[in-house]
Amino acid sequence: MATLGNTNITTSMSGDASQPIAFNESGLIMEVFRATGGTTSDTHVIVPRFITDIRSVVAGLAVTDDLVATNVETNVTLTIEATTATTEHFDIWVFGRR
Repeated sequence: MATLGNTNITTSMSGDASQPIAFNESGLIMEVFRATGGTTSDTHVIVPRFITDIRSVVAGLAVTDDLVATNVETNVTLTIEATTATTEHFDIWVFGRR
């Protein structure tokens, strides 16, 4: 089990270094992270820049998360469920509130 690296690409997508991506329909904001693949049980620790209350996480890879619906979460750990090549990259979408 290893902790893998990831990169917050939110501001390069939004075009404004001081703003997250708006997800207006729900009143939430979104941050996007680019991460590498790994082996089963490897983890990605996601720490958003703008979000202080994580409500949901969607990943382009089979993962589980440690979010608790009744808690205010400021970071999330994703555990890879199926081995993927470390040369592959996938995106992680984090939704929450400021």
